[in-house]
Amino acid sequence: SGRELLPGSSLTLKIKNMDIKNIEKITCIKAKFDEMVPNGAILPHAKLITVNIFGHNNLHIRNKNTYKVISNLAS
Repeated sequence: SGRELLPGSSLTLKIKNMDIKNIEKITCIKAKFDEMVPNGAILPHAKLITVNIFGHNNLHIRNKNTYKVISNLAS
């Protein structure tokens, strides 16, 4: 459920406390404004890319810039 993604939830605390190897290889992609994830859910020490888009669904299902970022990272 959406409550599991709230800051301080048991799921987010579990993820926060994981011993993540090679954190510098992880990239977090966030929207300039995301009404569902207002804090951006960024892992500390991970690379951050902000896509100039407003809206959670626009970030991951409707924006060519998001797919360009993922394509560039994968290539």
